[in-house]
Amino acid sequence: MSPTTMAWRRLIRRPTTTLLNLVLLALGTAALATMLLVMGQLTDAAERNAAAADLVVGGNTSPAQLVLSGIFHLDAPPAPVPLARLAPVLAQPLVKRWVPVALGDSVEGHRVVGTQVPEFAGLYAAALSAGRWPVLPGDAVLGADVARATKLSAGAAFATAHGLSSDAELHADLRHRVAGVLQRTGTVVDKLVLVPIEAVWAAHAPSPHIDGLGKPPAEEPDRKASLVLVQYASPLGAVLLPRALQAAGLQTASPAREAAKLFSMVQLGADGTWMLGALLMLCAAVAVCAGLMASRREQVRDVAVLRLLGASRGFTAAVVACEAVLIALLGTAAGLVIAHGAVEWIGQRLPASAPGLTGWAVHPGEAALALAACAVALLGAAWPAWQAQRAAVADVLAMR
Repeated sequence: MSPTTMAWRRLIRRPTTTLLNLVLLALGTAALATMLLVMGQLTDAAERNAAAADLVVGGNTSPAQLVLSGIFHLDAPPAPVPLARLAPVLAQPLVKRWVPVALGDSVEGHRVVGTQVPEFAGLYAAALSAGRWPVLPGDAVLGADVARATKLSAGAAFATAHGLSSDAELHADLRHRVAGVLQRTGTVVDKLVLVPIEAVWAAHAPSPHIDGLGKPPAEEPDRKASLVLVQYASPLGAVLLPRALQAAGLQTASPAREAAKLFSMVQLGADGTWMLGALLMLCAAVAVCAGLMASRREQVRDVAVLRLLGASRGFTAAVVACEAVLIALLGTAAGLVIAHGAVEWIGQRLPASAPGLTGWAVHPGEAALALAACAVALLGAAWPAWQAQRAAVADVLAMR
């Protein structure tokens, strides 16, 4: 009989103790794996989104609001700024590209971004999967998640809502037509509806200008942008451009810097979960040790018989180690299933504008987590294994 087979039979003969050990390991693994999956996906998404622009420029607001509204699309848009005020400052060699963004409308909870559509999509390396780029003011391009959620395809018409809530008033006199759908990028653009900025200007003008399906405006709309996304032409831009913009009375924000600040605050809550998971893993190690020590008499009797049949002292320790590893593998597997299910459940219930979470993703740290669980279980089995392999056969058989 192999050590693994004997260890398995011993585990199923002690269902209560085995179940307790499995639950403790599963809960500890689930807590740690959930944090790995959530923080990993959020960090990756934040890095991809923040890489789209080197600088966000807007009016009188905070840097955090500029980044949350213009990069992550999670906050209310700041007060718009006339492009006539922005354009002269941005028309300099330090700027490689600048893209205006007008916010304020939505489609079934998905944000509408008025912008220069091909240029904005280019910031995220987003290509079309179907249709074409906008030609008329009423044309729209949908992100991959928007197209899936709304079931709109090329040629379909829809109306936007004023504001970001699901029950906001529709722009009944302004309808858009889907011109194209973007490929999935794994960035925030998957959750956006992109329209020409002229359509947003017309929708929020004092009087109606276009019907959204191609009629030209009756008068020049008020050309304002909620913010502008900027890419530097050279590293020197990071030093000089923010100062020039701030001297002109404009607010600037670095997406990378603000994202780092945001995650430093989130990390405070994550640390508590890490500590809880580590505590549960430590309790699991103690429980494994206690369970193996409690069953030592039964164990050494079994091994003593095998020793009489020629088994070595190392066989005893191997049986105990196999028990610990089996508990670790089963507990880790259960914990990972719980973690992935929990993340998928959370992701399905997040608002449309929130960063996407999926339980189908795999984090590289999960393998290390499984190894750590095995190490914890083996640590708990170390003392019982040493005691078992030292037992003398004659003394064991003399036990009553």
